[in-house]
Amino acid sequence: STTATVVDKEDGDTTNENNKLLWKFKHMRDILERWKFSGLTRKLQIKPRKFDTDPDTGAKRCKEVQLILKWGGDLTKLGENQAIKLGKQFRQEIYPDSPGGGILRLHSTFRHDLKIRTSDEGRVMKTAASFAKGLLELEGEIPPILVSLVHKEKGSMHMLDPSGDKDVKLELDECKEQLSKNLQQDIDWKVMTEEDRFRLVGPRQVSSLRDALQRIGNPRKTLQMIYETMGTLIKELEEMTMGRSTGDEKATDELSGMTKGDSEEDGDAALSGVKLYKGETLLELTERWRFIYKRLYDEETDTFDLTRIPDVLDNVRFDVLHNPHLGLTATLHKLYSNAKDMADTVVPQEYGTTILQKRTVAIKVCRSLLHKIRDDLLIARTDNKTDMRYMINMDYSADLPINTMGRRIRTRLYFTSESHLHTLINVLRFAAEGDSCKY
Repeated sequence: STTATVVDKEDGDTTNENNKLLWKFKHMRDILERWKFSGLTRKLQIKPRKFDTDPDTGAKRCKEVQLILKWGGDLTKLGENQAIKLGKQFRQEIYPDSPGGGILRLHSTFRHDLKIRTSDEGRVMKTAASFAKGLLELEGEIPPILVSLVHKEKGSMHMLDPSGDKDVKLELDECKEQLSKNLQQDIDWKVMTEEDRFRLVGPRQVSSLRDALQRIGNPRKTLQMIYETMGTLIKELEEMTMGRSTGDEKATDELSGMTKGDSEEDGDAALSGVKLYKGETLLELTERWRFIYKRLYDEETDTFDLTRIPDVLDNVRFDVLHNPHLGLTATLHKLYSNAKDMADTVVPQEYGTTILQKRTVAIKVCRSLLHKIRDDLLIARTDNKTDMRYMINMDYSADLPINTMGRRIRTRLYFTSESHLHTLINVLRFAAEGDSCKY
């Protein structure tokens, strides 16, 4: 209601600066009114931005704050099943059964020291809980498992989520700016010199990037093809929506005969089109694609926003997996193929375009995680002489149906974002040598 009030109050002011602010408020209003925010996926933050000093008391006070309204996405049923399957596979490969009982026996008899830590993103926590369900062969729903086994302490959040680090953000912005300049070029792989390839995707040892660039062929033409295919997809969706709109009169008649207990959502679905995965309508799906399409390419500057490529890939993968019945398979598969190759070239370089830059960014992003992994390994090498909280009291050994009282295992699992995975791989792959190898 507060956001709607601000929109109504400022709607008459047509200055450029006010238009930008008004657009943000309208966008926030539309999101808040359209979907129900609930559970772990919602995120509202207020960050202080500017301070001044009180002339009377000399105390510092905040004069400007940043409001961050975020919906962190949700874990789909397919993602949940994949995490459960991966947890089961992890148990079978890392902890094979033994005559004294495998990890399930150790866990059920309090001889398994397990810690699962995650960032504060809802989908990450749900993934961790689903993995634990498969790992420990648990039954029941995900929320109770999440509450009992998944830890989200303040230290873990800092260790697994570097989003508040200004130095990291500055370095990542520089990488993205350099990457945007390099991959806007209209140049074919076959005519590229070694210098061109080095500038676009780095040295030879980063072979995966070179393979992706070779599949792309020409970065500029691939970006144009992605943009054109998205335009075709939106036109097809609009035609589907228009086709359904011809039946609106009939749908309205049907709605008028709805019983009192029928929901408004059912009525909206009847008027706006077929309901898709997670209750999304055809109109909402079209709007989702149009939002990315408008921001991918700037006609005035004739440049593409490469930071939108991961969004394109996420959206097309979602629709290919969850909305295959739309009849847009050919367009979606073409878009997926181009977006996947482009993302394979863009995303790894968002965390460094040169080996030195990859190493520097990686150290800044996952320094705390590296320290924690090192400490975990040091404790494991002490042959359990440290951290003895999970020892069974031997005074009761005769009363317990356990043959190997001293047998136990320690497991540490960390779930985080894609940025940490890229940077962790970079810091291990491109580690410095000698005295400079200190993180």
